[in-house]
Amino acid sequence: MSNMEREGVVEMGRLVSEKPHVAKDFKSSVTHALLHAIKDRKSVPVWERFLVAYDERRKIPWLVESGLSADPNVKNGITGALRSALATYKPAEASASVAETIDTNSSEGITNERRLMLEEAAATVVNDELTMILFEGSLTRARLDVKRIEAADLQDHVIAAIDQYYDHREHDIYS
Repeated sequence: MSNMEREGVVEMGRLVSEKPHVAKDFKSSVTHALLHAIKDRKSVPVWERFLVAYDERRKIPWLVESGLSADPNVKNGITGALRSALATYKPAEASASVAETIDTNSSEGITNERRLMLEEAAATVVNDELTMILFEGSLTRARLDVKRIEAADLQDHVIAAIDQYYDHREHDIYS
């Protein structure tokens, strides 16, 4: 089990016993940020990288991305991948600007089918209380005021979380 997963398990145990919740405004803001990021042409290269990582990991039957999870909050593998990206996001590890690390000229685009899958996954993930608690907590620990965060800043963090999923794909392959 990786250190990131160990931290997540400890946090989940604490959350289960305390039964916290996330404000509807934050969920709404994350929904807007996710949907805008999915539709934003500038974000396409990050989503392409996310989908590459997802395609690699979905072939491994014990990973949530395989779609074989018994977790009722994971309807399919792509939902599990997006859930993992947000729930394990570490702002301190995010690059200063994801846009600087991605070659936007090499982008081929995302098919409409995959875009719809991402939009459906986004709707499911935002309704997953634990994922939202973990994502909100990561932003709060980074000293961000989630009640006052600007939409553009939240979208930057969503994109950074998606990009981190790609960066961590190899480290967490056997977990």
